[in-house]
Amino acid sequence: MIGAERRHRSATSRCGAAGRLAAVVVMAGLILAVGATGAASDPPLPFERAFAAQRGDRAVLRFNDFVGRIPDHRIKALLRSGAVLGDRVLLQEDVTVYFPDGHIVSSRLHIGEFRPRDGLVAQQVRHASHLQRDERFDWVGRFDSVLGPVCASGMGRRGPLEIRVRKDGVISAVSVFPGRFDAWLDAPTESYTVVSA
Repeated sequence: MIGAERRHRSATSRCGAAGRLAAVVVMAGLILAVGATGAASDPPLPFERAFAAQRGDRAVLRFNDFVGRIPDHRIKALLRSGAVLGDRVLLQEDVTVYFPDGHIVSSRLHIGEFRPRDGLVAQQVRHASHLQRDERFDWVGRFDSVLGPVCASGMGRRGPLEIRVRKDGVISAVSVFPGRFDAWLDAPTESYTVVSA
């Protein structure tokens, strides 16, 4: 616990309250500054090009795209925000896309070292043999090139947190958590949640 407090204090002194506040203001400003129409010059969602390569096409979702541009075959589920249904969707690639006014303003991707074997969902996992390594975990090593360099770091409510900024202005908050399936494994693993706007 003392080590965590020491790391938190060092991150606080490194970033300072003003640095954390600036990161929050910039993130909120980006969300609010999204214009009414998407254009080819708008930045793509993180890892969208990798998803397109896996699918064998060139269709890339971008921030500020109208929700109608999301092809039906890419939608895995409609998600609910409280009483509101339909202001976010889960894509086939397990990326959540949020569009409160009909245009994409943020995305959320969870990357873990392991995932359920094909044909299983997370709730069916009862043993390590039900898991397989998630090939997307290799993307963690590409965070600097895809998400941009770390501009601030510290401790979040549940663990380490990094703020990364790409050259095209996309800001990503990367949170590190214990692996979702660690109860079924012999060693602890890490998982990452990437929220970008």
